[in-house]
Formats: sequence, C-alpha cells, structure tokens
Amino acid sequence: MDDTHPQIDRVRIQMLRDAGLARRAHLANRLSREARWRAMQAVTREHPSLSPIELRLLLLELNHGRDLADRVRRFLNKAPRGR
Repeated sequence: MDDTHPQIDRVRIQMLRDAGLARRAHLANRLSREARWRAMQAVTREHPSLSPIELRLLLLELNHGRDLADRVRRFLNKAPRGR
C-alpha cells in the first residue's frame, strides 16, 4: 500500500537520482540495517523463549532456507566452546 502523493514520489526519486554514489550507498546500507533489525524484533516477539543464537538461526532459516540453517547449526555444534 502506498499512500505517498505522486508528486512527492517524483521529488523523492529525483533527489535519489541527484544524490552521489556514496550517499545512495549509505541510504541503502541504512535501509538494510533497519530491515534486519525489524525482522529480528518480529522474530523475538513471536519466540520470546528462544536464546539469541536460536533467534538468529530461526531468522537465517526464514530468510535463506532450512538447508543453510541446518548446515550452520551443524557447524556451530562442532565448533569448540570458549577461548
């Protein structure tokens, strides 16, 4: 759903076109970071009993599939604990 007035949308698009590469990269990075944070917040709300690592693994599974998440789980289970 988009409630932005078409003229505002045109101005916003032109501002992005006029922005330099560094500015556009910064904005893309910020939006990606915000999306990841919001996804983690949603998963945390839905599964409050999971540990931080379990939450990250669940998010990995939701975003990239069970196969990758299972491979990461196996890797983590083999990794030595502590330092």
